[in-house]
Amino acid sequence: MHGLPRFVGLFFLLTVLVAVGCGSGVGTVTGEVKINGQPAPGGTITFVGQESVKKAATGTIENGKYTVTGVPAGKVKIVLQNMAPPPMMDDKDKDKGKVKPKPKPKKGKPEPKPLVFPSRYGNEKTSDLEFTVIKGEQPGPTLDIKNE
Repeated sequence: MHGLPRFVGLFFLLTVLVAVGCGSGVGTVTGEVKINGQPAPGGTITFVGQESVKKAATGTIENGKYTVTGVPAGKVKIVLQNMAPPPMMDDKDKDKGKVKPKPKPKKGKPEPKPLVFPSRYGNEKTSDLEFTVIKGEQPGPTLDIKNE
């Protein structure tokens, strides 16, 4: 009689492990992200699994480089999101909490386009960026996003 509860508990544990997909594996992906040919200054990159259970892993982009661990193996969609830069403050205004206004562009020169990801890359449904992840460490795609 004592063996039956132990068997039921073991059966339940094995069923949960199989349902979670313990054998599918994960990868570590390292790569680069550029915007108009220049390293992306910052942001996040998320790999969203496209298998039956959608798992995701997110990492930080710093100076165009990223490393993301725990990425689900298989086909993934890539989502890129911008990080807002901190507001500029004058030394004398730091204590007062006043934000320094953005400097005006010089006349005759168009202001350069900011290095930001277009909004379509910020959503799994609208991003067209895809990659296939294998179990273990691997180089990821070098992405050069056009922001025109």
